[in-house]
Amino acid sequence: MRRFLQTRRLSIWVATFLPMALLIGAGVLMVWSAQTSKQAEMQVRLGLRVLSQIHALHAQLAEGASGIRGFLLTQKDSFLAPYELARVRIPPALEALSGKVKDSEQQRHLAVVTTLINEKLTNLAVIKAQATTADRDATLQIILNDNKNLLDRLRATVVLMERREEIVIAERSAIADRWRQQALVLSLVALLMVLVGMAFSAWLALRARQADAAAAAAEQTNRAKSDMLSRVSHELRTPLNGILGYAQLLARQPLAPLAQRQVGHILASGDHLLQLVNDVLDLSRHELRAPQLSLRALPLAALLHDCMAWVESTAHSTAAWHTQLDDTLSVYADEQRLRQILINLLSNAMKFNRPGGALSVAIEAIDATVVVRISDSGEGIASTDLERLFQPFERLHKGIEGIGLGLTISRQLAQAMGGDIHVASELGTGSTFTLVLPRVEPT
Repeated sequence: MRRFLQTRRLSIWVATFLPMALLIGAGVLMVWSAQTSKQAEMQVRLGLRVLSQIHALHAQLAEGASGIRGFLLTQKDSFLAPYELARVRIPPALEALSGKVKDSEQQRHLAVVTTLINEKLTNLAVIKAQATTADRDATLQIILNDNKNLLDRLRATVVLMERREEIVIAERSAIADRWRQQALVLSLVALLMVLVGMAFSAWLALRARQADAAAAAAEQTNRAKSDMLSRVSHELRTPLNGILGYAQLLARQPLAPLAQRQVGHILASGDHLLQLVNDVLDLSRHELRAPQLSLRALPLAALLHDCMAWVESTAHSTAAWHTQLDDTLSVYADEQRLRQILINLLSNAMKFNRPGGALSVAIEAIDATVVVRISDSGEGIASTDLERLFQPFERLHKGIEGIGLGLTISRQLAQAMGGDIHVASELGTGSTFTLVLPRVEPT
C-alpha cells in the first residue's frame, strides 16, 4: 500500500507539472529563437543602412566637387553651397558610420575612405582659395590633377566597401533566414512536446483513476474478508469454549488412564484451535482498524525473563538460552501486545531450533531505540523467502503447526508501537529476528 501511495503521488506530480514544464521549456525556446532571429534581422537592416550611408557620403562629396567646379567656371559664390554643405555634414557622417561598421574588412576600408575624404576636402578648400589668385591656372592644374587621383582612389575604395557590405548583408540575410526556419521548427517541436505532455498527463490521470478504483475495490474486498474472518472467529469461539469447558470438567473426574490421555488430547487440540481462532480474530481486528494501545515505559529485561519462562512451561521443555540482557533499558510499548510479540518470537526460536542447538537473546540500545535480537540454530531460511514470513497465512515449514499469522500480527503490532521486526537468516546456520522499539531515555 505504501508503494502504491508513493507511485500514485509521483503520477499526480508528473501529470501536474510535466505539461507545465514542457510549456515553459517551449516558451523559452520560442522566445530565444525569436530574439535570435530578431537580432539577425537587425544586423541585416544595419548593413543596409551602412550601405545607404556609404552611397550618401559618396554623392555628397561629388556634389561638393561639382560646386567647386561651378565656382571655378563662374566665380559665383552661389555655386559653393553644395561644397559648404558637404564640408559641414561629411565629418559627423563619417564618425557615425564608423560606429556602425562592425566587419573588420569594412573597418579597414572605412579608415582609407576617411583619410581620402579628408584629403579631398582639403584639396577642394585649396582649389577654392586659389580660384581668385593671379597665377591660378598653373596652380589649379596641379591641384586638379591631385584631386582627380584622390577621387579615383576614393571611388575604388567606395566600390570595395559597397561590394563588401553587399556580401555582409547577404551573409546576415542567410543567417536571419536560417533562424526564421529554426524558429518555425522549434515552434513545431514545442507544440508537439506540449501535445505529447498533455497526452501523457491524460494517460497518467486515467491510470491514477483506475488505480484509485482498484485500490478502493481491494480495500472494500479486504474489509469484507476481515469482517467475515471476525464473524467466523466469534462464531467458532462460542462452541469451542463449550468443548474446552466440558473437557476440563472431564479431566477433573477420576478416569481410566486411557480416557485421561484421550481427554488430554481433546484439551491440547482445543487449546491449539483456540489459539488459531484468536490469531485470525487479531488479524481481522488489525486490518479493520488500528489496535488500541496503552503505551508506557516497560523494563524490557524483566519482561523477557517472564516470557522465556512462560514459553518453556507451555512447551514442556527447557532450552539453553544464552542471554545478554541490560536491566537498565526500558521501552515505550503496550505490555500485553509486547508480551504477545516476544512470546511469538521466542516460541518460534524454540520450535525451529535444531536439537541441542544454541538459542540466544540479546538487547542493546542504538540511538533512540532498543533492539532485541532472538537467534536460533535451526535450518535457516532462504533469502528469497524472508519477506514471505510476514505475509498472512504463509508457512515455509509445512510440518510445523500453525497457520502463518503469528509473525504477521507481531510485525503489525510492533509498527503500531513505533517499531518494527526484521529477520536475517542463512541456510544451515539459523535465523535472527530483530525487534526494534522506541527507547525510554534514562533520567
